Parts: sequence; structure tokens; C-alpha cells
Amino acid sequence: MNDELLSLVRAQAEEAATTVRAGALLRIARVMTASDRAEARRVLELGIDAVRGIPGDDGEVLRKSARVIAAAVAPDLMSTIPADIDRPHRRLFIQFEPERLGQTMLDHGLVDAAIEYLDKFGEQPGFPFGVAHALVFRLEDDERRLAAFRRAIEAWRATLRRPVDRRSPGAQRFLGLFESKWELLPREEAEPLMREIVQATLAERDFHGCHSWGHGGGVQIASSRQATLFRILHVVKHLDEPLANSLLASHEELAKAAARFPFGMETIREEARARERNQAGTGKACGFGFGGASRNIAYLRALLQATDDGDFRPAFAAAVERYREDTSPENPNEALKESWPSSCMFRQILYKAGKRCGEAAAAYAGQIPDNDQRLFATIELAAALAGLPELQETQRTQGKRSRARNTVPPAAPATEEELQIAMQRAAELRAEGVVFRCPRCEYRPPEADVWMCRCGRSWNTFTTGGICPGCRHRWKVMACASCREWSPHPEWYVKKTG
Repeated sequence: MNDELLSLVRAQAEEAATTVRAGALLRIARVMTASDRAEARRVLELGIDAVRGIPGDDGEVLRKSARVIAAAVAPDLMSTIPADIDRPHRRLFIQFEPERLGQTMLDHGLVDAAIEYLDKFGEQPGFPFGVAHALVFRLEDDERRLAAFRRAIEAWRATLRRPVDRRSPGAQRFLGLFESKWELLPREEAEPLMREIVQATLAERDFHGCHSWGHGGGVQIASSRQATLFRILHVVKHLDEPLANSLLASHEELAKAAARFPFGMETIREEARARERNQAGTGKACGFGFGGASRNIAYLRALLQATDDGDFRPAFAAAVERYREDTSPENPNEALKESWPSSCMFRQILYKAGKRCGEAAAAYAGQIPDNDQRLFATIELAAALAGLPELQETQRTQGKRSRARNTVPPAAPATEEELQIAMQRAAELRAEGVVFRCPRCEYRPPEADVWMCRCGRSWNTFTTGGICPGCRHRWKVMACASCREWSPHPEWYVKKTG
């Protein structure tokens, strides 16, 4: 059936408007990688050529999409797609785009391309430390794992030459890689690197915060400097015990934390693994959950239910209602149609329906009221049937409709720094053994559970403290994959006692 679907959507794309044709060709190219990479590349090049000629905001949106899809199809073509570096928000986007591009390569099985991407990245800001981290954990060849690790070390040292990058999210990701995988390095490399990290930490400005570790209460560190030293304490102790003793003697909070966890994160992980062994077999089956608020909750809840029972009609009805809003004569959405909320919803539904119902999901495509949206959704159905991962979507609303609401404005999206702080804090909580539990039914979701944001991003909300890593929205409530009830996000965090 997929060959028929691809023939259908390619024919429809050729007859569509310029922006629709460009976006469709890009997505079709990704689907074709499952059967014919050479033809996929050719179609991708057609899509890139079409995108180059589109001016303004629409062109910018499509160029961003083209780079992501090129990462999935032919990463060497990413450099041929111009970047809008003169726009302020584009300069901010550079800070996290490399992570998305590298992760897209990994998601689509292009491990060698991801390695090459790291090797050629250079010293510009935004090095994808998260991709290097993933490679070190994913690769089975020790030599290649070590090469990825060393590339991350080079990039981290480069941040030391740029003061603005020293406390960047990337530098924090590197710290997590080092403290968890330092033993991969020969001692003659690990020891001087450890000293560099200690020296850089001591040289940095200290910030007051709240860093907590420990099952059942544990310890707290207010100093950002001492919190960093605590994270690598086990490494320092293994490689240079006199240095560790010196740090403990001169840092009161660090010493108190070490009294509870003598080898820092190593002790915390050992205790967490012991608890996991004691709790083995007590968890429930993995499911999907969705974090959301206000008007999106009904749709997300319907989509959650559909992944279980296969009935996507309620979710589809919500998407149709959103389509009516996007096309309202009085207040139309003037953004690129590909990024309309309703377009993203239809694509989500067809992809998930394809995964759940197989070819029978095509019946939903025929009910989509807009030809262009039907085209995009059908492409995602083909992607699901081909076994490809789901693309993350970003919704856009533009025009007077986005200015019409003059009531209480929504909370500002989290900054990249806030996201990284939340991720670090979430990692600390997991290491402490903090329990994440539904306040209604006490279901404890496994790590495989995921929640969906309104932008289409799926992720485990506990890894980011409820901040969507895609659009940075701060979710306040979330649904339970077991009882389907909604509860405020903070109420899921429970410190286990005893």
C-alpha cells in the first residue's frame, strides 16, 4: 500500500501551490528512505530547490524544516540550505538546532553521519553535546565511543576560550557525560581532564540555587560551584584522593553532602539500582500520557485514548474544530498552512493511527476537509507504515487572531538556560530515587512513558520538569497513562520515605 500512497501524494504535490509543494516534497523524501535512498535524495533536492525560491517568513520556516529532513535523508545536503542568521530569533535558534539535527540523524539510523557531523562541527557555538552523549551510550565499538567522547572534550575545552559559553547548556551536558562515562578514558587522559574541570569550576562565578540529592530527604547544596564539584566528586576521589580531600576541607556544603554520599553520584546511582532491584516486577505496563492545559487537553486526552482503543474519531473531531478556527473568515490564520495547529493535529492523528491501525487508518485521511492538509497527513501515514520515527511538529499562528486575546497572557516559554537547569534538576531527582507517582491512582510511570505537547513533541515530562524540549512551553497539568485523570505536574513528585 505504501507505494500507492507515495504515488498518490507525489502526484498531488506536483499540482499544489508552491509552498505546499515544497513542504510535501521534503516530507515525501523522508518516507522514501525506507525503500529507495537514491530516489529519496533526488526528491529531497527538488524540495530544497523549491524552498530556496520562497521569500519571507514562509521561506524561513520551510528552510528550517528542510535542514531537519535533510538530516534524516542526506545530511551532506544540510550545508546547501541557507540559514537566516541575520534575524535575532535565528541566532537564538542556532543554540539548539545542532542538537535537533544530530538527533534526527540518530533517530533515522545515520550513525556514521552523526559522527561526521560532530567531527566537522568546528568551534562555533552550539556544539551538540547531547548527540555526543547519545553516541557514547549507543555505539558498541569502544574505539568509536572513545572518539565521540574525545570530540566532546575538544568542544568543551573550546567553550573555556569563550566566556559566554562556559556556563552554557552544552557545557552542562558535557559534565553529565564526563561524570557518567569517565572510565572510558585512559587514566592519563581522565586525570588531567578532571583537573581542568575542577579548575574551571573554581574559577567560575558562584550562584545561589537549590540543588538536592538523596532518597528520603538526602542533602541540599545551595552553591552552584559546590553542586558541580559534588557531581564529579567520585571521579576526583578515584583519580586524586588528596585533591578530593582538599575540596572537601574547603567547601562546607560539599563536605556535608559527601558525608551522606561518600562517592557522590556513584553512591546515589548504586542506591538507586538497589531500590530498582527491590521494586522489580511491581510496575504497570508502559503507556502513553499527555501533558497539557486549557484548550488542548480534550484533544490530547482523546489522542491518548485512541492509542489504546484505536478509535481516533474524538481526536479527529477536535482537529476539525481547530481547522474551522484556522480558516475562520473573520480571523484567519495567516501563518504557513503546513504549520497551522490543525495541520499538525491531522498529521499527528494519521501517524499514530497508522501505527495503531495500519492501512485502515487511511479512512481518516479521506475525511480531512482541506486538500493540502490531507496531503501532509497522508505523507505521515506513509511514514508510520514505513516504520519511520515521528517528526516533531511546531505549530504557528499568525495574524490578528494571535493578537485578539487581550486577557491574561500565557506564561512565557522557558529559555534554553531554564530548560537545561530543569533537565539537570530532573536528572538529580532521578538519581536521588524520587518517585514520580500519579496523585489519583498512585501509578508510577516507567521511563518509557511519554507525554505529548501541543506542538507535537513527545517526551518523558519528568526529564525536563514539565518543560517541552520542542517549543519550551511550561506544562502545568498532565494525564495519567493508567487512570486517565489529570493532576498538577508538581503533585506527581513524591519523596519516598523508608
